[in-house]
Amino acid sequence: MRIQIQRVPLHQNAKVMAILLSISMVIFVIPFSLITMLVSPGPIRFQVVQMLPMLLMPLLYLIFSYVSMIIACAIYNALVSKTGPLEFEADVTRP
Repeated sequence: MRIQIQRVPLHQNAKVMAILLSISMVIFVIPFSLITMLVSPGPIRFQVVQMLPMLLMPLLYLIFSYVSMIIACAIYNALVSKTGPLEFEADVTRP
């Protein structure tokens, strides 16, 4: 069965991608922050201030990936009438 994607919802796709990218960023940021704090010299208080931008990265990824996905979906929705939709085949007989 061939399926064509005529339109993609902006908010739903952007929300899912933003959360997915933020979670994957947290998986990398927390260990790297801890390793950096353990190996760098100086008092812990100073290290936390240095790590603040890195700890804010998941939040920034959430915001920027949401906005960029909204833009990408809007561009797709605008171009689909001129270029044709994405198409794929799916086997709906198997559970």
